[in-house]
Amino acid sequence: MTPERRAALLDGQTSVAQKVYAVLPARASGSFTPLEIAKALKESTGASPDIHTMRGCLGRLKDAGLVKEIVPGSFRRVEVKEKESMSEQRMTTVKLRPGPIATGMSLESVAPAGAEPVVKGEPMDVIGGIAAKLRSEAKALLRIADELDAGAIVMAERAQKLTEEVATVRQIATLLKGLG
Repeated sequence: MTPERRAALLDGQTSVAQKVYAVLPARASGSFTPLEIAKALKESTGASPDIHTMRGCLGRLKDAGLVKEIVPGSFRRVEVKEKESMSEQRMTTVKLRPGPIATGMSLESVAPAGAEPVVKGEPMDVIGGIAAKLRSEAKALLRIADELDAGAIVMAERAQKLTEEVATVRQIATLLKGLG
């Protein structure tokens, strides 16, 4: 896993899950049980989340691929490896088919009409720019999803309150009929 991938996956986690991840050991020799994680959280942040909440966070971190469960109930971080630099990677020769880059045309000239022009430059730079835009859009979508979740919770609470009030009104109506 690369540092960028780890950061992107952590951005999608709750703040409690991020704190849980921060106290987990990264080295191969160590792993923590949920109780040890709770103790480490208490020491580092002063927070003491519910054990069920913490187990849920560990499950989400495990599902995201950020954490490994070494032995059932014992967790540690997944190793983060730096990307190899281009000079270290094995360079392979690829024959280019005639296309916009091989014929000397800019990427901007092959963009569909009405679309934003693609940044001129090296293809890897263009792809990197597009990936960065997608990450920022994904973060915006996650914020919108959080707002939708909050709105749904408020609506559910109001519906529950209204249901309780209707039940109370019906009980009062039944009592009044019994008196009359």
